[in-house]
Amino acid sequence: MTFSLTGNSVGLGQTYEWLSGPTASGPWTAESGVLTGSAYNSVVNASAYWCCKVTCGLTSDTSVAVFSDVATLFPGGTYTINSALPTGGGNYASFNDAVAAIQCGIAGPVIFNFAPGSGPYVEQVIIPQIGGTSTTNTITFNGNGVSMIAASANTNQREAILLNGADHITIDSILIDVSGGTYGWGIRLTNSADSNVISNCQINTLANSTSSNYAGIIMSGSATAATTAGDNGDGNLFIGNTIINGYYGFTLCGNSTAPFAANNSIINNDIIDHYFYGIYVVNAENSIISGNSLHHDSRATTTTTYGVYLTTNCISTQVSENRIYNFFLGNALSTSTSYSIYVAGDGTLGTENKLFNNIIYSIRGNGAQYGIYNTTGDYMQAYHNTISFDDAAATLGASYGIYQTGAVTSVDIRNNIISITRGGTGTRYGLGFVTAGTYITSNNNDIYLNSGGTDSIGIYTTLPFTTLANWQTANGGAYDGSSVSLDPLFADPGNGDFTPANPGVNSNGANVGVAADILGNPRTLAAPDPGAYEWTPLGTDAGITWVSPLPPVGLGNQTITVQITNAQTATITSLDLAYTDGVSTVTETFSSLNITAGNNQQFSFTTPYNLTGNADLRAYVNLVNGAIDDNQANDTTAVQNFCPALNGVYSIDSALPTSGTNFQTFTDAVNQMICGGVVGPGYTKCCCRFRTLQ
Repeated sequence: MTFSLTGNSVGLGQTYEWLSGPTASGPWTAESGVLTGSAYNSVVNASAYWCCKVTCGLTSDTSVAVFSDVATLFPGGTYTINSALPTGGGNYASFNDAVAAIQCGIAGPVIFNFAPGSGPYVEQVIIPQIGGTSTTNTITFNGNGVSMIAASANTNQREAILLNGADHITIDSILIDVSGGTYGWGIRLTNSADSNVISNCQINTLANSTSSNYAGIIMSGSATAATTAGDNGDGNLFIGNTIINGYYGFTLCGNSTAPFAANNSIINNDIIDHYFYGIYVVNAENSIISGNSLHHDSRATTTTTYGVYLTTNCISTQVSENRIYNFFLGNALSTSTSYSIYVAGDGTLGTENKLFNNIIYSIRGNGAQYGIYNTTGDYMQAYHNTISFDDAAATLGASYGIYQTGAVTSVDIRNNIISITRGGTGTRYGLGFVTAGTYITSNNNDIYLNSGGTDSIGIYTTLPFTTLANWQTANGGAYDGSSVSLDPLFADPGNGDFTPANPGVNSNGANVGVAADILGNPRTLAAPDPGAYEWTPLGTDAGITWVSPLPPVGLGNQTITVQITNAQTATITSLDLAYTDGVSTVTETFSSLNITAGNNQQFSFTTPYNLTGNADLRAYVNLVNGAIDDNQANDTTAVQNFCPALNGVYSIDSALPTSGTNFQTFTDAVNQMICGGVVGPGYTKCCCRFRTLQ
């Protein structure tokens, strides 16, 4: 504490001595010794009265005594927060009461356990810097699943929980609802809030909101803006949380000049239905963004959507093992653009930004889709990522697996799988390198496109290259000399398993130092597998896809043709194949085959299917080499919906069912034309009946 005098006389040779005592009248104990000035600094460990004895010659006088109240440090131990009981005796009736109790400092590690089933706790909480906290003396709030509700109307206090300079705080398992106010941020960290842990919390913000007033977990230097620079915190861990809705899921913002925010980690969180940015990172170094799921479940209002967004002064960032998918599940007709991973921050040699073992798939919608997008981001490394644009229902929208624009010093793209089978009329590019230069290394990738639209393995400046062989001549032969263009034959993409099954892809990678795959399995570093998974061919596997017929078709006999791809190592010598309409099944055996690993062959059934009306057909593999194969997930085709095209004369008669050449309703006739189209001229006659009423 600092002591000084006001209103005292000043004279040459005058001395000062500070005294302490238990009462305002003493008895006094000399503390400072004789001083030539009145100012005095002292460590004060107990409450006491203080005064100053001023001496001039032989005359002394004392100042008015003042009381210095030194609070007792909050004892380490375990306490409860239970709204059903009053504050006292080791219990606190509210979150705020518990925080008030520790504000003067702690003497040891402190744990507050919320009583399960208590609450809800309707409050906003500010946790300041607490004296005595350290890596040993931590403060933990175990929520045990209780609910906290904050409906803020105060623009300067938007968050339910504010860590304002607080260090070594753990907040675990609290359900935070901020959906009911004008402003709704779940948790904000600012003012050097360091070494905190936010874990297993769920934050609900306003559904389908398009306002930045709502967000999940924020590190920002502003009370009113989620991405403001500042010394907001280092060494924080955000793990296992669920963020639902919000303009932002997470923001991680540091100083605009070094030192940047350092060593913060966003790990294993579920970010659902965010509006604009899932994870926004700026002015940060050594950040880890790993194991998160970013997806939409029901959001209907959409805009340009970013998954992981790295911008200015992001260095030594690790983006790994994330799953990014279903951005437009709730709005399949959206034409908004999506950037699953967006890089606009410059790394340097030794502080590269590394993107590896991420899976991007099933984005949905009819907008332009970018898997990994880099704009002038120096020293980006994209390794072992799996990107699958696979929405067959799409009708529009360009697709880019990995896209680079702007001059940079170095970008390294290796060991990735890019598979684009998306439907629609949009152009599709596996790789897009639109700024001329020799700064990109691209190799050991699998780049597969089979959408039936306008497909190119890559685009260099403005020139598209439709085949891998042509692409390998781009920019003087700089790209993908050891890459392949094979259907990876993913094991079970509908359930999120993007393990390849095509042996031609196996072990085609280069050693880039990624020691494990997305599941933590060790990689064979000398010849790793491209994509997010390290895998071993299973043995026998016949992957089947439908070839023909394709709608529109007319009535009558249709020859069923399928393609079989040998997706494993054993040569296929015989097949039992079948097709069915759900009522009857045709099975045929094909023998004396020689389909080697990675190759394919088409097969036509000798028994045609007699199409007499609408039918749903599928074909499947029964046996491979006389036995069930090792991977049954790709043993059946997608269901083919056939609506015979119209050609001739038909009737609409409500007295008869829809079948053959009759339609019971006008709508039935129109729907048939929409489904199957027409293959020749014709007309429809309506059988009308009239009744005269008198």
